[in-house]
Amino acid sequence: MPASELLLALFVANCAAGKVLSSMVDKWLAGIHWGHQVMDAPWFGSHLLSQVKKGAMKLTPPDSWHPKHRPITLEHLDALRRHLDLSSSFEAAVYAVACVAFWACCCLGEFLVTSHGAFNLQRDILQGCLKTCGVAKFGCCFSMLHLPKTKTKGHQGEDIYLIDCPLLSNQVNAFKHHLASSPHVPEDAPCLCGSLLMADGS
Repeated sequence: MPASELLLALFVANCAAGKVLSSMVDKWLAGIHWGHQVMDAPWFGSHLLSQVKKGAMKLTPPDSWHPKHRPITLEHLDALRRHLDLSSSFEAAVYAVACVAFWACCCLGEFLVTSHGAFNLQRDILQGCLKTCGVAKFGCCFSMLHLPKTKTKGHQGEDIYLIDCPLLSNQVNAFKHHLASSPHVPEDAPCLCGSLLMADGS
């Protein structure tokens, strides 16, 4: 360190020769660049490295690219509702997650607890998190969920607004039904994970 541009270019050419995605190469280079910054070393990545990266992208194996998934639609939510047993607290939680994620464009990693032992008060929403706010200017009622931590705002968190609507996939109704189907889960338990914990006896 510092790595010369030729050494960086040879590294990319050797690693990327038809074996890995160009996005992985970018991540590796970002790590090396960060290491240089930590050590206060100059970074020599310039035109040569850029050209080699373009070549690596063209050598990416065709079978490593996947077509984009088709978008989720209201018909998908309705089909999900038809095939779930909403009298089950677990399946009610699944449906609530689907509706809120669809209508509020949530990142599931910020909305859900990842595992039984991963709950963190500083990061995860609680069972008693739904707040009724009032009526919007266009006449629809709305409620709010507060995410304690998000990727973009950190510990400042983010408010998610749930708008009442006349559709079957009404996110407010789905979330309220989830809460009503888990009456024995305390309000300071992890939201949308509490019913899962109750279901398996944990």
